Amino acid sequence: MRTKDCRFVNKFLSTTELCRSTFKITTVIADNIPFRQSVKNITDYLEKEQVDTVLEAAHQCSARDYLMLRVLWRTGVRVNELLTITPRDIEPNNNVINVTKAKGGKQRRVHLDAETVKMLSEYVSAQQLPDDRPIFALKQRQVRNIVKRYGSVIGKDVHPHTFRHSYAIHCGRSPDLTGRRRGTAESATSIVMWSLLWCFHGIYQLT
Repeated sequence: MRTKDCRFVNKFLSTTELCRSTFKITTVIADNIPFRQSVKNITDYLEKEQVDTVLEAAHQCSARDYLMLRVLWRTGVRVNELLTITPRDIEPNNNVINVTKAKGGKQRRVHLDAETVKMLSEYVSAQQLPDDRPIFALKQRQVRNIVKRYGSVIGKDVHPHTFRHSYAIHCGRSPDLTGRRRGTAESATSIVMWSLLWCFHGIYQLT
């Protein structure tokens, strides 16, 4: 563990009353510069109801857009990883997608629910896509614009990474496990960040 991570964790341990009381998290943010820097995008995620609204808007307009947003939401993959997924990367029998060009040149297998896997397979078949062709043949900028457009229906500035954050919050329990699914090597700082974010989310739900 890096020294700065140790110092940050020690600082965090002195504030464990955060999850036992409802004092505002902004107090911690204001008093702790490293923490403030880590959670500067603490609001960059969607509630499940907001995700449903965005997906429904896409569903009404485009099968491709709906499927693309659904995969982002159900897997937490990065936008560049999404755009490299080919038909051969899908394992329908295992409900798995192989991300072959992940961050840092790594590879990983990502679980995907059976319904979305079936939708992907049907889309590939309908489009008659070759096994080695990306399922979503778009530029990253195009994906960002598409996500931004559908995000406007809920009045938020939504980015592809917003779905990644939303997945981490709603679809995971352990920060370390969720990190492995999303393809991140969670440092002590980021694990604490997500733990506090979940805590804040729980407090928010109660108030």
